[in-house]
Amino acid sequence: MSLSLDLAAALTPLIGQAFVPAKTITVADGSGVTLSVDVTSVESLGVSCEELRLDVPSLSAATLDVLKKWGDALCKRITYLLENLGPLEYDAQGSQVLIR
Repeated sequence: MSLSLDLAAALTPLIGQAFVPAKTITVADGSGVTLSVDVTSVESLGVSCEELRLDVPSLSAATLDVLKKWGDALCKRITYLLENLGPLEYDAQGSQVLIR
């Protein structure tokens, strides 16, 4: 399965529920990529979340330039939100990109 299908399957039983504090739902694929979402409510047409974390092990030793390209490309692919996403911070030592 894909991360999106796995996440949908994990969220389906939670439809109609709200969580305080947020409930963390984590799914992973066969290559080690892990998606964690801190959800505050789940409805049939959408999900409200506080934070989404994507761990990509193949990028753990990536250079800052690779992280910038990856973060920019990811932001361009996400077009369905009310506000645009964009890279906010790059952490070369921690191999992290903060996107808001």
